[in-house]
Amino acid sequence: MSYDPLAKHPVSTDKRKEVLEYNIRQYYSQGYKLEVKSDFDAVIYIQRRVTHVLHGLITFFTCGLWALVWIILSMTHKDPERHAIWVDEYGDSHIRRIRS
Repeated sequence: MSYDPLAKHPVSTDKRKEVLEYNIRQYYSQGYKLEVKSDFDAVIYIQRRVTHVLHGLITFFTCGLWALVWIILSMTHKDPERHAIWVDEYGDSHIRRIRS
């Protein structure tokens, strides 16, 4: 039996928790908020908002041409963007977007 230096080995539960905390902090710095968290996984979200005053001014100065863009943005930015993060037994983190 030969030793494979590239073979993955399970990590401790403390290391898995540390990796998850690191990932959560990285997303938090980008404006995401924590929704749910357990030992090895979490759900984070970000609510993208439309600046209605800005879009109103642009619509006014473009004689209403920007209104369609404003309506589309308002409709597409209603639901928050959610992501699931989890850390497997080897300490690798994974993230997947959750559709609302």
